[in-house]
Amino acid sequence: MLISRTITPENQLRSGFTVLELLAVMALILILGAVAIPTLDALYGDVPQKAAADKLREMFAEARSRAIEDGRVYRLGIKLDQGDYRIAPDNEMYWLGGDEGASDDTGVPPLIREGVLEKGITFSVSGMNSAETEWFPVVLFNPDGSCSDDREIMLMAKKAAPVVLQIRALTGVIQVVDTRQQLQQSGTGAIP
Repeated sequence: MLISRTITPENQLRSGFTVLELLAVMALILILGAVAIPTLDALYGDVPQKAAADKLREMFAEARSRAIEDGRVYRLGIKLDQGDYRIAPDNEMYWLGGDEGASDDTGVPPLIREGVLEKGITFSVSGMNSAETEWFPVVLFNPDGSCSDDREIMLMAKKAAPVVLQIRALTGVIQVVDTRQQLQQSGTGAIP
């Protein structure tokens, strides 16, 4: 026995989606995006700072090795609250706008490196402000491989935790400190 059914508009199969269903899916996608984007920003927000820290670490190591090799003291100078940095011999003729191509009494051409950090990244050193000097002398790299002082240099950027470079005086070792992890351990979790 065969049962026949008549297809009427009430029981006809649909072949598409309603506007309401499409709006519900779009709202769900927007909500997920609103949650995911800030999370990704927090995850990757300090990547430019860490890249700058790695670049600076490489330059500091080069200055330290040249100080040992050349037998002369090299100075690392930065412009506070800006992104300018410079490594040159610790001789005033290299720091007061004199002849940068000059060679001092050693006869060896000096290492002179100057650059600017990526846009939006600035230097900060605790206890110092930008009005004190044009080139703030952060540390001196000595010919015996040591440095003049223990120092912490912060690389600051908006909406990101600072990245800190620590320079150790006795060994001249430069390391990058994960401030995000320190903030989480201290319980604040807030970005300064």
